[in-house]
Amino acid sequence: MVTVKFGKRFKGISDRIRRLPKYVPDAIEMIAKNDAARLIEIFHDGIKDNEFDVPALRPRTIAKKAASGFEKPMSPLYGAGDDKRPNSYSNMMRIFKKGNRFVVAPSKRAYHWKVGPSGEKMKLSDLFLIHEYGCVIENGFGKGTFIRIPARPMLRLSYEKLM
Repeated sequence: MVTVKFGKRFKGISDRIRRLPKYVPDAIEMIAKNDAARLIEIFHDGIKDNEFDVPALRPRTIAKKAASGFEKPMSPLYGAGDDKRPNSYSNMMRIFKKGNRFVVAPSKRAYHWKVGPSGEKMKLSDLFLIHEYGCVIENGFGKGTFIRIPARPMLRLSYEKLM
């Protein structure tokens, strides 16, 4: 009769395999969260440094931004800066945990500038939809003019760069 005696190395390997299911979900969660944080970083830097090929601003808009003292008037979607503005467009993306996954989505907080004739504040999530997909505003500024905002899909382009 033959008997098999397993050594310490085998016992160590089998113990590590038994513990493996406890480590793997944590590792996968950490990788997913790091990817989400990297997507937000690419989104922010892409807006700040005008890295993506999106429709350029009109010369009149650039002149207005320069006259207002904006540091990067040529960069679409980058206004007065973002150092201390958590509610700016370039800083709007947040990581939300939904069940067992992480989701990158715009904040529901109010945009830091007042918009509209009555001075109400728009939600960042609404502003995101306008700029990501584009829109046409009828009766702009209450003067009957049409304002066309071209799509500047920064989140999609950021995701493509991440992949």
